[in-house]
Amino acid sequence: MDALIYLMFLGLLIYALIGFLVTFGIMRVSGRKKQSISANGSNPSVSVIVAVRNEEDNIPDLMDCLLSQSYENYEVIIVDDNSTDSTRAVAEKRIIGKNSVTIDGRSTTRVNVIPAKENLLNWGPKKNALHTGIEFSKGEIILTTDADCRPSKDWIKEIVSCYEDGVGCVAGYTKLESARPGFLEKLKGLEGLAMAIIAMSFIGLKKPYIAGGGNFSYRKELYKKLGGFGENAVVAAGDDDLLVQKASKLAKVSYATSGGSVVRSVLKNDHYIDRKKRHIAVTKHYSFEFIALGAIVFAFISVIFISLLWSLLTLDVIFLKIVLVVFLLKILVDIFVLDLGSRLLNDKYNLFEVLFTEFLVFPYTLILQPLSFIGKIKWKDRSLCTFMTLL
Repeated sequence: MDALIYLMFLGLLIYALIGFLVTFGIMRVSGRKKQSISANGSNPSVSVIVAVRNEEDNIPDLMDCLLSQSYENYEVIIVDDNSTDSTRAVAEKRIIGKNSVTIDGRSTTRVNVIPAKENLLNWGPKKNALHTGIEFSKGEIILTTDADCRPSKDWIKEIVSCYEDGVGCVAGYTKLESARPGFLEKLKGLEGLAMAIIAMSFIGLKKPYIAGGGNFSYRKELYKKLGGFGENAVVAAGDDDLLVQKASKLAKVSYATSGGSVVRSVLKNDHYIDRKKRHIAVTKHYSFEFIALGAIVFAFISVIFISLLWSLLTLDVIFLKIVLVVFLLKILVDIFVLDLGSRLLNDKYNLFEVLFTEFLVFPYTLILQPLSFIGKIKWKDRSLCTFMTLL
């Protein structure tokens, strides 16, 4: 029992230090300045690239958002990744009569719908589709989003404003919203907010390790210097996380925090587990320091859970009080970080949902995440590989 108490307080100390670092990172992001956007059109050209597969239901709303941007100097490239439905036809129909624009004094096409090139090198399908779009693009800045995302009308303008001198990559917040209302769906949105805060914080600390492909951008020149997706091209996921880690070695990475830079993503229940599997799978390719950080948090939560079970089984009231004090202090650290980060991201959270989620941390961390290693990783309706292939 003494050993468990020692481990709990040691874990709490380390967890509080991590919370302090996350707070410091958030504050560094909040102090960054933005570039002004010129009214005369002399702004960097942007290529918005969307890799899609079987998205006939999502494409119309996405296209409406992309065609109503307040920024002028941009193009949209929809890369159809071998859809078996009418995705491409729906996209092409949506742009009829809206596709001719004048940029820099010349007439050009606003939207191009192209097929993904043949995947001869066995890359991750999404990476192959994105690379196809990047090769086709004319913009100085590559900006990616997903078919289920809904950018605001000022999205491109706000992202571009973050490209001050030396910045080669900008990530942004993708707010998860459920297609159906419900308490569990709200918890998924809360999880997405927490992950965005962590991503933002580590970018502030100049140690970026996660980003969201639904709201992610980088200079095309930087992408070429990095050799594209490079050795990570064959990894099933990581078109965002692994690329932002590589990008930070050659250029500054920034995080967009304005309300206009936020992208909404309509999260369907049947895609949630697949998404989690892809995210967890890519952690194998993280650097040791990030894997170690995750292991420390996992160990701390495990010790609290074991201590809680032990105190209940032995009916040790004093030990139970100690466990609850440690758990309460952990919750206070979480709420402090969540409150600070959500304010910067112009988002809100429900305190009751946060407290309820704290109790779900145990089954989520100790059961759901390990279960995510079982079965195949999927991208849309295709099985990419198994975790045994990755380990």
